[in-house]
Amino acid sequence: MIRKKRLSALCAAIMICVSMAAAGCGNTIENSNTPKDVSSATVSETTAAAETTAPGTSPATTAAPETSESATETTTKETAEATTTTTTPATTTTPATTTTPAPTTTTPAPTTTTPAPVTTTVLPVQTTKPKPATTLPEIDVSKLGVQPETGTYVNNILVGDINLGARIRVLFPFGGAYSVGADFARMADEYQTKLGGGVRVYTMGIPLAAAFYMPKGYENTYTEEHGCILNIGNNLKSATNIDTYAALYPHIAEYIYSRTDHHWQPLGAYYAAQAFCEEAGVPFPDLSAYEKKAQQNFVGSGLYYTGLQQLKTYPDTFTYYKPRNSYTVTDYNVYFGNGYKSTLFYENAGMGYCTILGGDMKVTEINTDVKNGRVLVMIKDSYGNALTPFFVNGFQKVYVIDCRRTDGYFMQNYGSFCRSVGATDVLFALSLSSCYSSSRINVLRNYF
Repeated sequence: MIRKKRLSALCAAIMICVSMAAAGCGNTIENSNTPKDVSSATVSETTAAAETTAPGTSPATTAAPETSESATETTTKETAEATTTTTTPATTTTPATTTTPAPTTTTPAPTTTTPAPVTTTVLPVQTTKPKPATTLPEIDVSKLGVQPETGTYVNNILVGDINLGARIRVLFPFGGAYSVGADFARMADEYQTKLGGGVRVYTMGIPLAAAFYMPKGYENTYTEEHGCILNIGNNLKSATNIDTYAALYPHIAEYIYSRTDHHWQPLGAYYAAQAFCEEAGVPFPDLSAYEKKAQQNFVGSGLYYTGLQQLKTYPDTFTYYKPRNSYTVTDYNVYFGNGYKSTLFYENAGMGYCTILGGDMKVTEINTDVKNGRVLVMIKDSYGNALTPFFVNGFQKVYVIDCRRTDGYFMQNYGSFCRSVGATDVLFALSLSSCYSSSRINVLRNYF
């Protein structure tokens, strides 16, 4: 009964996310009647004066969550069957499938605003975890104090430590079938083949917070994410996989994911960018080389989906890092036209996660003082936004384009764009949910 309840709640949560319109970089539904405080954040200026928004830009201050990033749009046959996968982040062996134990503490859910009714779908199943390329460090997560003690479903979203003050954490669902991940790998290999030997193609599947911070007794509720990252790598023939989970795992006691939002924190993006730059063989400075800034009172998309007022009482701090080297930024429309001078950071509006890049519906070009001839094209969803500042020290040029063509975020041919700008490196920096979305894969394949 417990197992069926959890599965039903997870499936409903995924349909809630899929039903929302994909827009902006991330906290509320754009042009909706969502309360304004959902994406509120107060800027705490710790160093020099903030940059102003470039003329001609109009970043949305209430941007929609990347709904299909926190919920996979699986369209394959595997969606007809479902159980749960039984692995934990701290092990690299292949465990057997078991019945998920009941949570140790039952906490009644607070009164919340219930979203519109949704249609339940069924998640695919994975029972075998691919062998990792490297052994993860042995970490006793129970001694770090980061794993929630309790789990509570609120509007079909799992919330950890709902009544434990600043420990509260909203955990968005992930589900994926290995066959879809294998198709993502084939798509990346196709890019590598078509772009030729002068270009290196990389895949970076970015795990959700649930990969590291599931409440005790709920560890196996969602599809195990490290195995899904390794599955992509195991199926690649020519492109290169970045094991983002392995890059983040040693840092799980640090502030690498927001508690109130479905995105990661820029600190998590820093560790992932480091793994990529080391593989790409480009410079990557220590975090101390960046200017550290912070926005207090950041409340992300978790408030919209759960209605929990505790998230406003115990908000996040959005901490980001500004490169100190010289660079210029030009933004273009989704057709790569009408360029105008812009900025990497939108700091005056208290935009939380949208502080970096200011939004998604554009093409961003960054010219740096690095003279190595390397040109990076990052094809991303909103999880890739937080990576962008950490590439400014490693590449002569960086182009940021979005994978969501069907939502109007980028309207050019991906392959033609990479060739036209002289790409030497192409990075698919996507939430793991996008990597395991057949619709995302088909768009990337069909519009090469």
